[in-house]
Amino acid sequence: DYEKKPNVLKLKTADWRVLLFQAQSPEEMQGWINKINCVAAVFSAPPFPAAIGSQKKFSRPLLPATTTKLSQEEQLKSHESKLKQITTELAEHRSYPP
Repeated sequence: DYEKKPNVLKLKTADWRVLLFQAQSPEEMQGWINKINCVAAVFSAPPFPAAIGSQKKFSRPLLPATTTKLSQEEQLKSHESKLKQITTELAEHRSYPP
């Protein structure tokens, strides 16, 4: 969404800082995006469970402040387990008609 210069990647950090990187080409920029996404996925800690409340005012979600201590294999198992849990909850939710 940065339009002042071509091939600019705007990166927002977990502490809401904004960094701009200009690549030589769209392909190079896409390569950076892919690498950043990969590193972020490998080193990110599992997310906290979603908060439940009746507040009408929006508040930003609380993000993990440390890197994961899980291996890539353990991360994959964690994601698969979470997906299975969400799928089960969704099926249960859909079983009750409105």
